Amino acid sequence: MNASSSRSFDAPVLRTRELIASGAFGSLRMLTALNFTDFIYRPRRPEELSTREGGGVVFSQAAHQIDVVRLLAGGLVRAVRAFTGQWDPSRATEGAYSALLQFADGTFASLTYSGYAHFDSDEICGDVGELGRPRDPARYGAARRTLASVGSASEESQLKASRGYGGAHYSPSTTNAPHHQHFGFVIASCERADLRLMPDRVLIYGDSEVRTESLPPPTIPRREVIDELYDAVVHGRAPLHGGEWALATTEACSRLPMRDPQTERILRHWHDAVPNDRIAHLVKDASRAFVRALQCRLARHDVPFGHWTFLRILWESDGLTQRELSAEAGVMEPTTHVALNAMERLGYIRRRRLAANRRNVYVHLTPKGRALKAKLVPLAQEVNEVGVDGIDAADIATVRRVLIAIIDNLAKNDTAADGNALKQRSRASAQ
Repeated sequence: MNASSSRSFDAPVLRTRELIASGAFGSLRMLTALNFTDFIYRPRRPEELSTREGGGVVFSQAAHQIDVVRLLAGGLVRAVRAFTGQWDPSRATEGAYSALLQFADGTFASLTYSGYAHFDSDEICGDVGELGRPRDPARYGAARRTLASVGSASEESQLKASRGYGGAHYSPSTTNAPHHQHFGFVIASCERADLRLMPDRVLIYGDSEVRTESLPPPTIPRREVIDELYDAVVHGRAPLHGGEWALATTEACSRLPMRDPQTERILRHWHDAVPNDRIAHLVKDASRAFVRALQCRLARHDVPFGHWTFLRILWESDGLTQRELSAEAGVMEPTTHVALNAMERLGYIRRRRLAANRRNVYVHLTPKGRALKAKLVPLAQEVNEVGVDGIDAADIATVRRVLIAIIDNLAKNDTAADGNALKQRSRASAQ
Protein backbone atom coordinates (compact mmCIF):
# COMPACT_ATOMS: atom_id res chain seq x y z
CA MET A 1 0.00 0.00 0.00
CA ASN A 2 1.28 3.47 -0.92
CA ALA A 3 -0.16 6.58 0.75
CA SER A 4 -0.23 9.92 -1.07
CA SER A 5 0.06 12.74 -1.51
CA SER A 6 1.57 14.22 1.60
CA ARG A 7 3.84 17.26 1.62
CA SER A 8 6.64 15.01 2.90
CA PHE A 9 7.00 13.89 -0.74
CA ASP A 10 8.24 17.39 -1.66
CA ALA A 11 11.80 17.50 -3.00
CA PRO A 12 13.14 19.94 -0.34
CA VAL A 13 11.91 17.58 2.39
CA LEU A 14 13.43 14.50 0.76
CA ARG A 15 16.76 16.28 0.22
CA THR A 16 16.85 17.51 3.82
CA ARG A 17 16.19 13.98 4.98
CA GLU A 18 19.24 12.83 3.00
CA LEU A 19 21.38 15.62 4.50
CA ILE A 20 20.35 14.67 8.04
CA ALA A 21 20.95 10.98 7.37
CA SER A 22 24.47 11.73 6.07
CA GLY A 23 25.55 12.61 9.62
CA ALA A 24 27.57 15.58 8.33
CA PHE A 25 25.79 17.97 10.69
CA GLY A 26 25.53 15.75 13.75
CA SER A 27 22.31 14.41 15.16
CA LEU A 28 18.95 16.05 14.54
CA ARG A 29 17.72 17.63 17.79
CA MET A 30 14.74 19.82 17.00
CA LEU A 31 12.28 20.69 14.22
CA THR A 32 10.27 23.88 13.81
CA ALA A 33 7.35 24.11 11.36
CA LEU A 34 4.99 27.03 10.82
CA ASN A 35 2.28 27.71 8.27
CA PHE A 36 -0.19 30.61 8.13
CA THR A 37 -2.93 30.37 5.48
CA ASP A 38 -6.56 31.37 4.82
CA PHE A 39 -7.60 27.69 4.58
CA ILE A 40 -10.78 28.10 6.65
CA TYR A 41 -12.13 30.84 4.38
CA ARG A 42 -11.68 29.08 1.07
CA PRO A 43 -14.83 27.48 -0.45
CA ARG A 44 -15.75 24.39 1.61
CA ARG A 45 -18.33 21.63 1.59
CA PRO A 46 -20.41 21.39 4.83
CA GLU A 47 -18.57 18.26 6.02
CA GLU A 48 -15.23 20.10 5.71
CA LEU A 49 -16.44 22.46 8.44
CA SER A 50 -17.76 19.72 10.72
CA THR A 51 -15.40 18.26 13.32
CA ARG A 52 -17.65 15.21 13.69
CA GLU A 53 -17.28 14.44 9.99
CA GLY A 54 -13.51 14.86 9.95
CA GLY A 55 -13.54 18.52 8.95
CA GLY A 56 -11.26 21.31 10.13
CA VAL A 57 -7.50 21.55 9.88
CA VAL A 58 -6.45 18.63 12.10
CA PHE A 59 -6.77 15.75 9.64
CA SER A 60 -6.57 17.81 6.44
CA GLN A 61 -3.60 20.08 7.28
CA ALA A 62 -1.85 18.75 10.38
CA ALA A 63 -1.41 15.47 8.52
CA HIS A 64 0.92 17.26 6.06
CA GLN A 65 2.93 19.03 8.75
CA ILE A 66 3.21 15.94 10.96
CA ASP A 67 4.20 13.84 7.96
CA VAL A 68 7.03 16.28 7.13
CA VAL A 69 8.53 16.27 10.63
CA ARG A 70 8.07 12.51 10.98
CA LEU A 71 10.02 11.90 7.77
CA LEU A 72 12.83 14.19 8.91
CA ALA A 73 12.96 12.83 12.48
CA GLY A 74 12.74 9.14 11.70
CA GLY A 75 9.04 8.51 12.15
CA LEU A 76 8.30 7.17 15.62
CA VAL A 77 6.27 9.72 17.65
CA ARG A 78 6.32 8.97 21.37
CA ALA A 79 4.25 11.84 22.78
CA VAL A 80 1.99 14.67 21.58
CA ARG A 81 0.89 17.77 23.48
CA ALA A 82 -1.28 20.22 21.60
CA PHE A 83 -3.89 22.98 21.63
CA THR A 84 -6.45 23.66 18.92
CA GLY A 85 -8.53 26.75 18.21
CA GLN A 86 -12.09 27.37 17.03
CA TRP A 87 -12.24 31.13 16.59
CA ASP A 88 -15.04 31.75 14.11
CA PRO A 89 -18.57 30.57 15.04
CA SER A 90 -19.61 30.75 11.39
CA ARG A 91 -16.92 28.15 10.55
CA ALA A 92 -17.48 25.94 13.60
CA THR A 93 -14.51 23.60 13.47
CA GLU A 94 -10.82 23.62 14.37
CA GLY A 95 -9.00 26.21 12.28
CA ALA A 96 -5.67 26.45 14.11
CA TYR A 97 -3.35 24.41 16.31
CA SER A 98 -0.01 24.38 18.04
CA ALA A 99 1.56 21.01 18.82
CA LEU A 100 4.71 19.68 20.41
CA LEU A 101 5.80 16.20 19.28
CA GLN A 102 8.49 14.09 20.94
CA PHE A 103 10.16 11.29 19.02
CA ALA A 104 11.58 8.02 20.28
CA ASP A 105 15.19 9.26 20.17
CA GLY A 106 14.42 12.45 22.12
CA THR A 107 14.14 14.75 19.09
CA PHE A 108 11.18 17.12 19.39
CA ALA A 109 9.19 19.22 16.95
CA SER A 110 7.02 22.29 17.39
CA LEU A 111 4.23 22.74 14.85
CA THR A 112 2.00 25.78 14.38
CA TYR A 113 -0.75 26.18 11.80
CA SER A 114 -3.41 28.84 11.33
CA GLY A 115 -6.15 28.61 8.74
CA TYR A 116 -7.56 31.95 9.95
CA ALA A 117 -4.44 33.90 8.98
CA HIS A 118 -4.22 37.40 7.59
CA PHE A 119 -0.44 37.04 7.40
CA ASP A 120 0.67 34.62 4.68
CA SER A 121 3.73 32.55 5.63
CA ASP A 122 4.56 32.20 1.93
CA GLU A 123 6.29 35.56 2.53
CA ILE A 124 9.05 33.79 4.46
CA CYS A 125 9.24 31.02 1.86
CA GLY A 126 10.58 33.27 -0.90
CA ASP A 127 7.10 34.57 -1.78
CA VAL A 128 6.39 31.18 -3.35
CA GLY A 129 2.93 29.66 -2.92
CA GLU A 130 2.29 26.15 -1.64
CA LEU A 131 1.97 24.77 -5.19
CA GLY A 132 5.32 26.21 -6.27
CA ARG A 133 4.17 29.34 -8.10
CA PRO A 134 5.09 32.95 -7.25
CA ARG A 135 2.63 34.51 -4.81
CA ASP A 136 0.44 37.25 -6.31
CA PRO A 137 0.20 40.19 -3.85
CA ALA A 138 -2.94 41.41 -5.64
CA ARG A 139 -4.79 38.35 -4.37
CA TYR A 140 -4.40 39.33 -0.73
CA GLY A 141 -7.79 38.86 1.00
CA ALA A 142 -9.33 37.15 -2.06
CA ALA A 143 -10.65 34.15 -0.10
CA ARG A 144 -12.53 36.31 2.41
CA ARG A 145 -13.91 38.57 -0.33
CA THR A 146 -15.20 35.59 -2.29
CA LEU A 147 -16.77 34.02 0.79
CA ALA A 148 -18.54 37.28 1.62
CA SER A 149 -20.35 37.08 -1.72
CA VAL A 150 -21.65 33.54 -1.11
CA GLY A 151 -25.24 33.33 0.06
CA SER A 152 -25.59 29.76 1.37
CA ALA A 153 -23.75 26.53 2.21
CA SER A 154 -25.14 24.99 -0.98
CA GLU A 155 -23.83 27.86 -3.07
CA GLU A 156 -20.44 27.55 -1.38
CA SER A 157 -20.32 23.80 -2.15
CA GLN A 158 -21.15 24.51 -5.79
CA LEU A 159 -18.41 27.14 -5.94
CA LYS A 160 -15.86 24.65 -4.65
CA ALA A 161 -17.01 21.99 -7.11
CA SER A 162 -16.80 24.45 -9.99
CA ARG A 163 -13.11 25.05 -9.24
CA GLY A 164 -12.21 21.37 -9.08
CA TYR A 165 -11.14 19.13 -11.93
CA GLY A 166 -13.80 19.19 -14.65
CA GLY A 167 -15.70 22.07 -12.99
CA ALA A 168 -17.01 25.09 -14.84
CA HIS A 169 -14.25 27.35 -13.49
CA TYR A 170 -11.46 24.77 -13.56
CA SER A 171 -8.40 26.28 -15.19
CA PRO A 172 -5.56 23.79 -15.74
CA SER A 173 -2.08 25.22 -15.76
CA THR A 174 -0.33 25.24 -19.11
CA THR A 175 3.18 25.56 -17.66
CA ASN A 176 5.09 23.79 -14.93
CA ALA A 177 5.52 25.58 -11.60
CA PRO A 178 9.04 27.06 -11.43
CA HIS A 179 9.52 25.97 -7.81
CA HIS A 180 8.90 22.88 -5.73
CA GLN A 181 5.77 22.63 -3.64
CA HIS A 182 6.06 23.22 0.11
CA PHE A 183 4.06 23.40 3.34
CA GLY A 184 5.35 26.54 5.00
CA PHE A 185 8.43 27.41 6.99
CA VAL A 186 10.50 24.45 8.26
CA ILE A 187 13.87 24.39 10.04
CA ALA A 188 15.71 21.23 11.09
CA SER A 189 18.11 21.97 13.96
CA CYS A 190 21.08 19.60 14.05
CA GLU A 191 24.05 19.63 16.40
CA ARG A 192 26.30 21.51 13.95
CA ALA A 193 23.89 23.24 11.60
CA ASP A 194 20.37 24.50 11.03
CA LEU A 195 18.80 23.33 7.76
CA ARG A 196 16.13 25.64 6.35
CA LEU A 197 13.83 24.22 3.69
CA MET A 198 13.01 26.54 0.79
CA PRO A 199 10.97 25.85 -2.39
CA ASP A 200 14.08 25.64 -4.58
CA ARG A 201 16.93 24.90 -2.16
CA VAL A 202 18.02 23.95 1.33
CA LEU A 203 19.91 26.64 3.25
CA ILE A 204 22.58 25.23 5.56
CA TYR A 205 23.53 27.52 8.45
CA GLY A 206 26.79 26.05 9.76
CA ASP A 207 29.27 27.10 12.43
CA SER A 208 31.15 29.57 10.20
CA GLU A 209 29.19 29.97 6.96
CA VAL A 210 25.85 29.74 5.23
CA ARG A 211 25.78 27.62 2.13
CA THR A 212 23.10 26.60 -0.33
CA GLU A 213 22.10 23.14 -1.46
CA SER A 214 20.32 23.96 -4.74
CA LEU A 215 17.56 21.77 -6.12
CA PRO A 216 16.84 21.32 -9.84
CA PRO A 217 13.48 22.82 -10.82
CA PRO A 218 10.55 20.41 -11.02
CA THR A 219 9.80 18.90 -14.42
CA ILE A 220 6.56 17.05 -13.59
CA PRO A 221 4.15 18.10 -10.80
CA ARG A 222 4.24 15.69 -7.83
CA ARG A 223 6.74 13.49 -9.64
CA GLU A 224 8.05 12.13 -6.33
CA VAL A 225 4.65 10.56 -5.58
CA ILE A 226 4.54 8.73 -8.92
CA ASP A 227 8.20 7.67 -8.64
CA GLU A 228 7.62 6.09 -5.24
CA LEU A 229 4.54 4.26 -6.48
CA TYR A 230 6.38 3.07 -9.61
CA ASP A 231 9.35 1.81 -7.58
CA ALA A 232 7.00 -0.09 -5.27
CA VAL A 233 5.01 -1.72 -8.08
CA VAL A 234 7.72 -2.33 -10.68
CA HIS A 235 10.85 -2.77 -8.58
CA GLY A 236 9.29 -4.12 -5.41
CA ARG A 237 10.86 -1.44 -3.20
CA ALA A 238 9.11 -0.80 0.10
CA PRO A 239 7.62 2.73 -0.08
CA LEU A 240 8.55 5.38 2.45
CA HIS A 241 4.88 6.30 2.68
CA GLY A 242 3.26 2.89 3.13
CA GLY A 243 -0.01 2.03 4.84
CA GLU A 244 1.55 1.70 8.30
CA TRP A 245 3.24 5.08 7.84
CA ALA A 246 -0.11 6.71 6.99
CA LEU A 247 -1.82 5.12 9.99
CA ALA A 248 0.92 6.37 12.31
CA THR A 249 0.50 9.93 10.98
CA THR A 250 -3.27 9.68 11.43
CA GLU A 251 -2.78 8.44 15.00
CA ALA A 252 -0.55 11.42 15.78
CA CYS A 253 -3.19 13.76 14.31
CA SER A 254 -5.85 12.14 16.49
CA ARG A 255 -3.92 13.24 19.59
CA LEU A 256 -4.64 16.88 18.80
CA PRO A 257 -7.64 17.87 20.95
CA MET A 258 -10.81 18.55 18.98
CA ARG A 259 -14.11 19.87 20.26
CA ASP A 260 -17.34 19.83 18.36
CA PRO A 261 -19.95 22.58 18.84
CA GLN A 262 -21.99 20.37 21.18
CA THR A 263 -19.04 20.02 23.56
CA GLU A 264 -18.44 23.77 23.44
CA ARG A 265 -22.09 24.39 24.40
CA ILE A 266 -21.84 21.95 27.30
CA LEU A 267 -18.68 23.58 28.64
CA ARG A 268 -20.18 27.07 28.37
CA HIS A 269 -23.23 25.79 30.25
CA TRP A 270 -21.15 24.57 33.18
CA HIS A 271 -18.56 27.35 33.23
CA ASP A 272 -20.76 30.35 32.58
CA ALA A 273 -24.50 29.81 32.17
CA VAL A 274 -25.57 27.55 35.05
CA PRO A 275 -22.44 26.47 36.96
CA ASN A 276 -24.55 25.13 39.86
CA ASP A 277 -26.97 23.09 37.76
CA ARG A 278 -28.09 19.66 39.02
CA ILE A 279 -25.24 17.20 39.63
CA ALA A 280 -27.23 14.51 37.79
CA HIS A 281 -26.97 16.67 34.67
CA LEU A 282 -23.20 17.06 35.17
CA VAL A 283 -22.68 13.30 35.59
CA LYS A 284 -24.70 12.69 32.42
CA ASP A 285 -22.60 15.16 30.42
CA ALA A 286 -19.35 13.67 31.73
CA SER A 287 -20.58 10.18 30.84
CA ARG A 288 -21.47 11.28 27.31
CA ALA A 289 -18.01 12.84 26.89
CA PHE A 290 -16.38 9.54 27.88
CA VAL A 291 -18.63 7.67 25.45
CA ARG A 292 -17.84 10.04 22.55
CA ALA A 293 -14.09 9.76 23.20
CA LEU A 294 -14.28 5.96 23.20
CA GLN A 295 -16.52 5.90 20.12
CA CYS A 296 -13.86 7.82 18.14
CA ARG A 297 -11.19 5.30 19.12
CA LEU A 298 -13.36 2.25 18.49
CA ALA A 299 -14.25 3.60 15.04
CA ARG A 300 -10.60 3.29 14.00
CA HIS A 301 -11.00 -0.46 14.47
CA ASP A 302 -14.48 -0.55 12.83
CA VAL A 303 -16.13 -1.51 16.13
CA PRO A 304 -19.39 0.31 16.94
CA PHE A 305 -19.89 1.41 20.54
CA GLY A 306 -22.94 -0.87 20.78
CA HIS A 307 -20.76 -3.90 20.03
CA TRP A 308 -18.21 -2.74 22.62
CA THR A 309 -20.93 -2.74 25.29
CA PHE A 310 -21.75 -6.41 24.71
CA LEU A 311 -18.15 -7.51 24.14
CA ARG A 312 -17.08 -5.95 27.45
CA ILE A 313 -19.75 -7.95 29.30
CA LEU A 314 -18.95 -11.21 27.51
CA TRP A 315 -15.22 -10.86 28.19
CA GLU A 316 -16.10 -11.05 31.87
CA SER A 317 -19.11 -13.41 31.73
CA ASP A 318 -19.10 -15.53 28.59
CA GLY A 319 -22.10 -17.76 27.91
CA LEU A 320 -24.89 -15.48 29.17
CA THR A 321 -28.37 -15.83 27.78
CA GLN A 322 -29.59 -13.13 25.43
CA ARG A 323 -31.96 -11.93 28.14
CA GLU A 324 -29.19 -11.77 30.76
CA LEU A 325 -26.99 -9.89 28.34
CA SER A 326 -29.75 -7.34 27.73
CA ALA A 327 -30.17 -6.82 31.47
CA GLU A 328 -26.42 -6.37 32.00
CA ALA A 329 -26.20 -3.86 29.15
CA GLY A 330 -29.35 -2.03 30.25
CA VAL A 331 -31.05 -2.26 26.85
CA MET A 332 -34.20 -3.89 25.49
CA GLU A 333 -33.99 -7.41 24.06
CA PRO A 334 -34.86 -6.35 20.48
CA THR A 335 -31.86 -3.97 20.56
CA THR A 336 -29.65 -6.79 21.79
CA HIS A 337 -30.98 -9.11 19.09
CA VAL A 338 -30.09 -6.67 16.29
CA ALA A 339 -26.58 -6.08 17.68
CA LEU A 340 -25.92 -9.81 18.14
CA ASN A 341 -27.00 -10.50 14.56
CA ALA A 342 -24.34 -8.08 13.32
CA MET A 343 -21.70 -9.42 15.74
CA GLU A 344 -22.40 -12.98 14.62
CA ARG A 345 -21.96 -12.00 10.97
CA LEU A 346 -18.61 -10.42 11.89
CA GLY A 347 -17.54 -13.63 13.60
CA TYR A 348 -17.33 -12.16 17.12
CA ILE A 349 -19.93 -14.40 18.76
CA ARG A 350 -21.93 -17.57 18.23
CA ARG A 351 -25.37 -18.36 19.66
CA ARG A 352 -26.70 -21.74 20.65
CA ARG A 353 -29.60 -23.39 22.47
CA LEU A 354 -29.29 -26.21 24.98
CA ALA A 355 -31.17 -29.43 24.29
CA ALA A 356 -32.66 -29.32 27.79
CA ASN A 357 -33.98 -25.77 27.37
CA ARG A 358 -34.65 -24.68 23.79
CA ARG A 359 -36.20 -21.39 24.90
CA ASN A 360 -32.96 -19.74 26.06
CA VAL A 361 -30.38 -18.48 23.60
CA TYR A 362 -26.82 -18.56 24.98
CA VAL A 363 -24.18 -16.17 23.63
CA HIS A 364 -20.54 -17.24 23.46
CA LEU A 365 -17.47 -15.39 22.23
CA THR A 366 -15.51 -16.82 19.31
CA PRO A 367 -11.69 -16.72 19.35
CA LYS A 368 -11.95 -13.64 17.11
CA GLY A 369 -14.26 -11.88 19.56
CA ARG A 370 -12.08 -12.84 22.52
CA ALA A 371 -8.97 -11.55 20.75
CA LEU A 372 -10.52 -8.08 20.47
CA LYS A 373 -10.09 -7.61 24.22
CA ALA A 374 -6.33 -7.07 23.93
CA LYS A 375 -6.90 -4.46 21.22
CA LEU A 376 -9.91 -2.56 22.59
CA VAL A 377 -9.49 -2.51 26.38
CA PRO A 378 -6.35 -0.31 26.12
CA LEU A 379 -8.49 2.20 24.21
CA ALA A 380 -10.90 2.43 27.14
CA GLN A 381 -7.97 2.77 29.53
CA GLU A 382 -6.58 5.57 27.38
CA VAL A 383 -9.91 7.42 27.49
CA ASN A 384 -9.89 7.24 31.29
CA GLU A 385 -6.32 8.55 31.37
CA VAL A 386 -7.23 11.42 29.05
CA GLY A 387 -10.28 12.22 31.19
CA VAL A 388 -8.24 12.63 34.39
CA ASP A 389 -5.17 14.21 32.79
CA GLY A 390 -3.86 17.04 34.97
CA ILE A 391 -6.15 16.22 37.90
CA ASP A 392 -4.52 15.50 41.27
CA ALA A 393 -4.71 11.92 42.53
CA ALA A 394 -6.39 13.15 45.71
CA ASP A 395 -9.13 14.85 43.69
CA ILE A 396 -9.66 11.70 41.61
CA ALA A 397 -10.00 9.66 44.82
CA THR A 398 -12.56 12.19 46.10
CA VAL A 399 -14.58 11.92 42.89
CA ARG A 400 -14.62 8.13 43.23
CA ARG A 401 -15.83 8.30 46.85
CA VAL A 402 -18.50 10.86 46.01
CA LEU A 403 -19.87 8.92 43.02
CA ILE A 404 -19.95 5.66 44.98
CA ALA A 405 -21.78 7.45 47.80
CA ILE A 406 -24.29 8.87 45.30
CA ILE A 407 -24.93 5.40 43.86
CA ASP A 408 -25.36 4.01 47.38
CA ASN A 409 -27.74 6.80 48.42
CA LEU A 410 -29.91 6.34 45.34
CA ALA A 411 -29.97 2.56 45.80
CA LYS A 412 -31.12 2.96 49.41
CA ASN A 413 -33.78 5.39 48.26
CA ASP A 414 -34.98 2.90 45.63
CA THR A 415 -35.18 0.17 48.27
CA ALA A 416 -37.14 2.40 50.63
CA ALA A 417 -39.46 3.51 47.83
CA ASP A 418 -40.11 -0.11 46.83
CA GLY A 419 -40.86 -0.96 50.46
CA ASN A 420 -43.31 1.92 50.83
CA ALA A 421 -45.03 0.96 47.59
CA LEU A 422 -45.40 -2.63 48.82
CA LYS A 423 -46.89 -1.47 52.13
CA GLN A 424 -49.39 0.76 50.31
CA ARG A 425 -50.46 -2.12 48.06
CA SER A 426 -50.85 -4.37 51.12
CA ARG A 427 -53.04 -1.81 52.91
CA ALA A 428 -55.15 -1.34 49.80
CA SER A 429 -55.74 -5.06 49.40
CA ALA A 430 -56.65 -5.41 53.09
CA GLN A 431 -59.36 -2.76 52.91
